[in-house]
Amino acid sequence: MQSKKSAPDTLKQVYIYGGLDRSTTILNRSYGMSWSVGGWLLMPMINKFGMDKFQKKRERVAAEINHFCQQIPQTHFT
Repeated sequence: MQSKKSAPDTLKQVYIYGGLDRSTTILNRSYGMSWSVGGWLLMPMINKFGMDKFQKKRERVAAEINHFCQQIPQTHFT
């Protein structure tokens, strides 16, 4: 699939989550000059906001996934 070219002044952002793949990250500079790269690791984030808040966020995500799954007609799973 070929992506539509974006305007040179449109900010493009890349997020690297988890960092499990330790290989070199290669960026193609044809993106233009307005871009950023960021990322985060799970364990430092849990330490930052604490286990109680992490558990609440985890429960919220599980509830949202469950709600979403209930909205999908079962015909999509056959």
